[in-house]
Amino acid sequence: MRNKSKWYLILLLGLVFVLAGLVAGCVDVSPEHTETESYLTELEVIINDATDVAFKVSNLYETADQLESAEVVQKCAIYGTEYDDLLLSLVALECPEECSNLREYTIDGITYSKQEVTEFGAAFATGDIEHLYEAESYYTQAQRSLALAAAEWDRLKNY
Repeated sequence: MRNKSKWYLILLLGLVFVLAGLVAGCVDVSPEHTETESYLTELEVIINDATDVAFKVSNLYETADQLESAEVVQKCAIYGTEYDDLLLSLVALECPEECSNLREYTIDGITYSKQEVTEFGAAFATGDIEHLYEAESYYTQAQRSLALAAAEWDRLKNY
């Protein structure tokens, strides 16, 4: 019985060492991997903040007809400034080479989103419906860029 316990202990320790070796072999701690992960972590914060702004813009679209034009214009200006701040934060990030496409797509997405909200505000400031069409066009471009960013994000996460 005592020998059986020893064998189980030896087998368990052997299994632990084998698994530890496998895990250590699978973890990529190269500087590029660390830089990429760090960049993605920092970028995720910016993307989450941009999503929060987009949610506020979406709510404004739903309630704009209940507000004074000046209030809509003011909110659009505030959201535009928030997008500008996010763009400044994004540009300030140190971007690893393998993340350059993600960076470009994200900058494009946020830039188009800012232009969308600017055009929406301009529609209320001027009463010109053409600005609404422009806002819709920028929205479409933003969604296209953000879809490309999402695909690139997935590629990098599996990198």
